[in-house]
Amino acid sequence: METINQANKEIHAPEAESLYDLSMLEEMDDSEYVCEILKIFLRDTPVDLKALKDAANKSNTEAIVQKAHKIKGSAGIIQAEKMCLLLKEIENTAKAGVTSNITSLIDNTQKLYNKIELDLKIYMQQFK
Repeated sequence: METINQANKEIHAPEAESLYDLSMLEEMDDSEYVCEILKIFLRDTPVDLKALKDAANKSNTEAIVQKAHKIKGSAGIIQAEKMCLLLKEIENTAKAGVTSNITSLIDNTQKLYNKIELDLKIYMQQFK
């Protein structure tokens, strides 16, 4: 059976390396566990991003803070630092009561997630 690190080196594009880092998960050397964590991330994050956008459309700063914080935690598990930074900015902006630029921040977060999602799906194919 191929180890996670071997498969990871074969399929990751240079851009993917800067979008996230699975090294902490891969240290467990348990592809089933890693795939389960990634499945949960891929299942829940689109739903949470939609809820975040809905909250922004309603200017509901409390819901924005809660959703951004939740997604940031999920993104942190895969060390998606750029995504975490955007979500932190969304969270802090909403805490300050400002909603004017949140929609563009959410759009940027969604675009970044879309890139991560595509790469993670390819990564997971290695373990089927």
